[in-house]
Parts: sequence; C-alpha cells; structure tokens
Amino acid sequence: KIQVDDKGYLGAYRTGGDGFVNDPTIGRSHPNTTATSAAAYNGASHGGWGGFYSGTMGVGPYGNFMQPSLPGAGGGGWYTSYGGNGGGSIHLQVAGVLTVNGTISANGGAGYSNGAGGAGGSVWLEAGEVTNTAGTPVISANGGIGWMEGGGGRVALYYTSLTGGFTLAALQAWGYNQDNDGGAGSIFYQNTVSDVYGHLKFDNNGANNNYAGWSPILSPLVPGTSDLILDSLTVTNFAEVKLEGTSYNFHLLGTPGNVTIQSNGVLMIPNSCSPATFNLGCFQWDGTMTGAATGY
Repeated sequence: KIQVDDKGYLGAYRTGGDGFVNDPTIGRSHPNTTATSAAAYNGASHGGWGGFYSGTMGVGPYGNFMQPSLPGAGGGGWYTSYGGNGGGSIHLQVAGVLTVNGTISANGGAGYSNGAGGAGGSVWLEAGEVTNTAGTPVISANGGIGWMEGGGGRVALYYTSLTGGFTLAALQAWGYNQDNDGGAGSIFYQNTVSDVYGHLKFDNNGANNNYAGWSPILSPLVPGTSDLILDSLTVTNFAEVKLEGTSYNFHLLGTPGNVTIQSNGVLMIPNSCSPATFNLGCFQWDGTMTGAATGY
C-alpha cells in the first residue's frame, strides 16, 4: 500500500513534524495558511466543501482536477477537540504496468471529539496498463470523519488500458458520510489512447446528511482560451455540483459528450448561463443528458 492519509495541511491544534503547533480553532488550507480556512468546528474543503457548522467556511475548494498535486485542508476544532489533518499528495509516473492489489490513498484525517474532519488530498497517477491481480484495488482521496465531515479531495488517473480485475470503480474522492457530510471531490480519468479530453466524475457515495457540502467545477482551461473541455461529466450518489461563475465556457465534446446525472446527483447551473437549455452560452455538449435525478 501507499498511504499519505492525515499527512496534509494541519487541522486545528495539531502539531507538525517540525514541532509547530497550529491555531487552536482553525485548520490550515492552501497555501498552508489559516487565512483561507473555515471557522472553528467546520469541515475542511479541497475538491468539495466540508460539512458546515457555523460562521465562515473560508475560500473553500481549490486545486486542479486534471493534475491534482495539493494537500487537503485541515479541519476546524476547539483546542483539545482538534481537527483532522488533510490528506497528503501522491504523484506516480509508471512507464510500464501499474499493478494495484491494495490501497493508494490520501484520505483526510479524523477530528477528535468536537473537531472536524480533514479534507481528502491528491492522488495523480500516470501509467500505461493498470491492472489488478489479487485483492481489492482502492485509489482514494476521501474526506475524514469528525464533528463536521471533511470534503473529498482529487484523484486523476491516466492510462492506456485497464486489465485483470481493475476497474474505474476503484477511484474514490468521497466526502465523509456521517452527520454534516462533506461534498464530493473530483475524479478525473483519461484513456490516453482513445479519449480526447478525459472524463470528470463527482460521486459522493450516498453522503447527503444535513448541511452536506457541494462541489464546484474549478476550471483548468485550454491554454490561450476561456474553454474547459471534457469527454463527459457524471454526477452521482448524492454529489451536488455547481458551475461557478461564467468566466469560462464549459464544453462536453466527446463522441458523444454525455452528461449523466443519476442516483440523486444534482447539477446546478447559474441563471447567468444563457440559455437555460444549456445548448449555447457557458455550457455545451454534443451528446445526451440522462439520469433519474435532478439537474437544473
């Protein structure tokens, strides 16, 4: 196994490896500061928002879903009710075969007592063939448990083929599911032989309790343009995804570029996107929209 769970930005009142003791109520967030973090007791954010308790949630999610490299934020707390640290960061480049027979994880840490969970970190894998020959493969950047739960992190997988028992179901970036759940993180995957742009998925594993966090689509743009282009977008298992702002054009141009909203997933598109039918303006696709849940 490769694990960097609880190795990201410090939670409230947590001690780093150099002996530094963090703020007693506020976890740290990108770029390793409390200035951008959520208030005491709130869950930490990265790919998705953390679970909300009260006060400010800070600047919220951050990072690049195509090339995730940043640690997860630390959860809020109150002195000895410390917050969970965020998940760390993993980047593997494998020229040949990557065999996953166990766990590759950058999960957020647990908060103690009334401390909140840390956010999931980053897992970025670049390989040729990806296979599984024994055991159950798991590649995860999940949020941590706490008084309020941590949001999911970011996972990206680039590959030429999937063989053996390995499937894309191994990829997880869930917000923790208990009380005030964290929002889903991002899962990006691309077959570098057959996919043109890659696929983006938000899956929250059924987490929808109370003030559950949601997930913005932050935009790594095509260089020199204001375009974000994907082969497909999937929102599932109570993930709630929101297009933030209208400073970029969102295109789904696969063959076909499908939108799938299922299992109580929600896709929120601001009124400033025009027209509301998505055919033009800031959201476009050339395939179909399918699902048994809610899309607005």
